[in-house]
Amino acid sequence: MKRLILFAFIAFIGFQAFGQTSNSEEELVKSYFKLSKKALFEANMNLSDEQAVAFWPLYNKFETEAGKLQDGRIAFLKEYAENFENMTDEQADEFVRKVFQYRKKMLALKMKYYKQVKKATNAMVATRFVEIEQYVQTAVRYEIMEALPFVGDEGL
Repeated sequence: MKRLILFAFIAFIGFQAFGQTSNSEEELVKSYFKLSKKALFEANMNLSDEQAVAFWPLYNKFETEAGKLQDGRIAFLKEYAENFENMTDEQADEFVRKVFQYRKKMLALKMKYYKQVKKATNAMVATRFVEIEQYVQTAVRYEIMEALPFVGDEGL
């Protein structure tokens, strides 16, 4: 299951960054990633019925907010992919600033939902939520770093 999620997201990032899909194909891959990610959470959260009633609405809200941040991330990754060979100092600085800004916003979002999940369930459930989310984000970040060339490199 974990590999399916990574494949879906990497395909989505790759297609987005390098302009290889239509909007409908991008939406299909994005939907598949979201469904696969939710299945990973379902399989690993180990929620009681009561916890599930409290958790899933919060998870859905988190995913909606995270999706908006991720759309911004995809946009700056696409811009990077289009410019990495001949990037100026200003463009490189702007790219790194956007990466840090994205990570700061994502961390704040995870902290916000950690607190909400903890309040609605307990600290163990909230911690598990953060651990699984962090796992997915770390794996995706690794795959993105493997796929994208370093600034100034030639060709993809």
